[in-house]
Amino acid sequence: MQRRFTSVNLLWQQRFRGLSAFTPHSVSPAGETLVIQPDPLENRTYQVLSIDPQGEARELFALFVETVYKFDGTPNGGHLLAMTDDDLYFTRDTRKIRFLPDRRVTYADASLATATGGFVCGYSDVLFALHGIALGENTGRLLWSRDVDAPVNRVAISPDGRTLAAGLEDGRVLLLDHRRRLLSETEAGSAVSALALPSARSWPVVGTRSGRLTALNEDGGVRWQGNLGLPVASVAADAEAQWIVAAATDGDAHLISCHGADGTPVWEHPLTALPTGLALSEDGRYLAVSTASGEAMLFELELKFAPGFGVRDRRRRDLLRAQAAVSRNEWSAAATILTALVSAAPHDVEAASLLIEVRRYLVQEALAEAQELVARNEYSAAVRLLGRAAADAPWDDELLHFRAHLREAALKAAAARAQDLAAERRWTASAAMWIELLEFDPDNLEARHSLAQVKREHAFELMRAGDNQLDAGDREGAREMWRQAYELDPLDEVEERLCRLEVERCVAAGIGLYEAGRVPEALFQFKKALALDPHNTQAQKYLGYTESITSAAQVAERFAHLE
Repeated sequence: MQRRFTSVNLLWQQRFRGLSAFTPHSVSPAGETLVIQPDPLENRTYQVLSIDPQGEARELFALFVETVYKFDGTPNGGHLLAMTDDDLYFTRDTRKIRFLPDRRVTYADASLATATGGFVCGYSDVLFALHGIALGENTGRLLWSRDVDAPVNRVAISPDGRTLAAGLEDGRVLLLDHRRRLLSETEAGSAVSALALPSARSWPVVGTRSGRLTALNEDGGVRWQGNLGLPVASVAADAEAQWIVAAATDGDAHLISCHGADGTPVWEHPLTALPTGLALSEDGRYLAVSTASGEAMLFELELKFAPGFGVRDRRRRDLLRAQAAVSRNEWSAAATILTALVSAAPHDVEAASLLIEVRRYLVQEALAEAQELVARNEYSAAVRLLGRAAADAPWDDELLHFRAHLREAALKAAAARAQDLAAERRWTASAAMWIELLEFDPDNLEARHSLAQVKREHAFELMRAGDNQLDAGDREGAREMWRQAYELDPLDEVEERLCRLEVERCVAAGIGLYEAGRVPEALFQFKKALALDPHNTQAQKYLGYTESITSAAQVAERFAHLE
């Protein structure tokens, strides 16, 4: 469907010999576009240019490197990636660093984290038998690599470098964090041919060779999906993932397609040449397009004024979405949509009326579920459930009264259960029950006294267990029991036992070191023992031995210097 409106303006169109493809980061919120082309006179040299919204160019610097298949950089050229077949270079303030110089691999794609200068790349070994993803930092150092079981077609990384995505030849999209943990794995339907991550949210946008365009959630779920009818060559998104632009081509027909936050197409523009790259500024105002013929274009967009995206249209569309959710019994989803609608337009009586109905249903549902939990004596779970319900309907009379009644019942049940557990000497469970009670009644000082008493009883029991361990000759077991007791309640009796055991350990260790001739280490142990027990005669005796040895050695050293 062709969408046309007047709020798209072509600011400039220029031709550059050997123009490198734009990447999603190539244009700034001020409309400055990063353009890279081979120097017409010097081999292995690239001109790095910045073009302003009026089409005026200024050269940032020149880069000397072999034939490059992809550049990715910030609009001001401060950080720049240059990818060849078998090398990856990172430049920072024109200083060039080669990534993994000792590893023989073939690179498939690379993407720059514009805020940090970190980057991600996809690669294969020289035999194309092993495939992987690697994350590098802005010094060119490898942070980690991860093997994958299919060729990597595209990679993308969020500007802060904390989330990255990889699109594979077999159609899977992997979302990982900066610590290499797999966050989600999604099937895109066919080989991934385009990939982007917006700035503010880690929501991958995926294009495939079959023409499918998909916007994913952080957990890998599908936000929306559409079919462009042509293989997707490139995708870009604004910072909030409100606007997504895709370039599609089958070699003969070429198209730019722009979509709103729910996937609705708002603008299409045919191209006369094969598109090679797209860039959309973080605020969605500027769109840069590069083509295989060397043409570069900068559009200024005001997408919020597109047909179907006015305030009235959005409200009507959201209300229809809410009504559809109600018809599918998706009450929580409907409440979320309607709450946002009424918050933005308090005068929307139709949306408010439906929200009242939806909230009433959710309250009744919560009350019924809470009664089932009460029947199973799960009072605390019932109180928590009603607390969540009260967040959406805080002034519902029935909910308020039942929640207050249930809270009292939950407090009595929790106190009785905590006391029973204490009587059974199940100290940990009893303490947990008192803590749960305080969650609902934080001002209950009696409960806090009971919790303190349970912890003290548990500490005394552990102290006695430690005494038994010591009597049995297990000094380490005794130490562990006493440490646990001290964490529960720092009793003087426990502290004295731990101190005595540590003094004995220090003295024994010091004697062993003294007999081994390791005088400085022995001296340290004896001094530590005396710091804990100044009257320990054995530590005092051996300290004198070690200090006399140290003094004799110092006198001998002085005479040696005199000679």
